[in-house]
Amino acid sequence: MGGRATSEVVVVGGGVIGSAISYELARRGIEVTLVEAATVASGASGASAGGVRQQGRDLRELPIAMRAIQRWPHLSEELGADLHYRQDGNLTLAERPDDVAALERRVAAEQACGLDVRMVGQAVLRELVPDIAPTVLAASWCPSDGHAMPSLVTHAFARAATRLGARILQQTRVTGISHHRGQVSSVTTTRGQISCRWVVNAAGAWSAAIARMVGLR
Repeated sequence: MGGRATSEVVVVGGGVIGSAISYELARRGIEVTLVEAATVASGASGASAGGVRQQGRDLRELPIAMRAIQRWPHLSEELGADLHYRQDGNLTLAERPDDVAALERRVAAEQACGLDVRMVGQAVLRELVPDIAPTVLAASWCPSDGHAMPSLVTHAFARAATRLGARILQQTRVTGISHHRGQVSSVTTTRGQISCRWVVNAAGAWSAAIARMVGLR
């Protein structure tokens, strides 16, 4: 890059969250630059199990997760990439009576939010997973949950963002964020400075270090 560049928004972190945010901003015609210290999907987004799930989340996240699950069946077509998405359900297992009781309470709360999730006993579990360990007493089952390949999803979002005009800087580390009275003015990187109005902190395990650059804990 070199010198000083400009961008309305700088997204820090090239995982699935940062790449998806960059795509959505670019889709809305907003000038966005994604800055990634290593390479896209090189962190947790390249190594996670890839669960696309609603159950087991903080209840405050559940409405967003339920809306997102409706988009997943069409996301491969939208992004122009095979994401290896399968809507094959998700189980949360319980092996102790106390765990079963806690799971029942969680399921009741999720059902109250409108999620199609239910408790299943050992007989149904054997049908769903024939080789499941006999120590599992019960589980919660959400049939609309699923799985995708996280690295493919992350790269697909990043490529789609680039096609829409987003700029992605890899092997570029953020070293500082200039701000005054609550307003960001620029981001300093190992490849130069980027003038901007907004910064999105999507740095995952490194989010705390980025937050400290603007005095947040």
